[in-house]
Amino acid sequence: MTAFSPAKTNLMSTFKQGDRVAHRNRPEWGAGTVTLAEPASHNGAACQRLTIRFDRAGAKVLSTALAPLQAFTGSKFDEPSSSEVSGGDQSMYRQSTGNSPLGLPRTSVSSDLEPDPLLSLKPTASEKREMLLRVPDDATDPFVTPRKRLERTLALFRFSAHGGSLLDWAAMQTQLKDPLSAFNRHELEDAFKWFQNRLEQHLRTVLREVRKADPGAIEELSKTAVPAARQALIRANNER
Repeated sequence: MTAFSPAKTNLMSTFKQGDRVAHRNRPEWGAGTVTLAEPASHNGAACQRLTIRFDRAGAKVLSTALAPLQAFTGSKFDEPSSSEVSGGDQSMYRQSTGNSPLGLPRTSVSSDLEPDPLLSLKPTASEKREMLLRVPDDATDPFVTPRKRLERTLALFRFSAHGGSLLDWAAMQTQLKDPLSAFNRHELEDAFKWFQNRLEQHLRTVLREVRKADPGAIEELSKTAVPAARQALIRANNER
């Protein structure tokens, strides 16, 4: 029986800028938006090189010849029709899919599929720490308004260095289901302090942009912000 090949589905469609897609083997990334689609080739076969900004993982560059990408509409994948997946492929496809934590079909990784090289590289210790310290892409996205960047930045102050909140923050930063598998709690607590410093620096930068573009947004967003975010706003205003 031949295993269902994700790349086979990719080659049946051409993705374009603005398309919503998801990576079958990385449901924790959430859905993503194609920001750049370029023609490419792999082993002599035409494919695409896509730059995708995932909701939970930021920007990734992936090849449709390797990454199992499919269209994403609403809360699920657009599954291949019976005419696209035939015979043994269709049977294996049914066996290998199921519900993932995000409501996405789950695909088991077949040993005969070529691994995505962009996913197989193990980060170094310094790279792992930088993953923890970086301000998430959606809070720095230059393609959204300063108001939206401020709203997303303030939302990041919901995390704390205590209990489950610390682990939720680390999971968001690293995309690891269990951050304690790569870091101990002391490392996470120490990194969170540095992250808070970076976040407050970023907040000051965003505030300067908002004051020029939409000054009324600061007071409006502060009303619904968590207490830690309101305190950060006060500190930022005092440093002007």
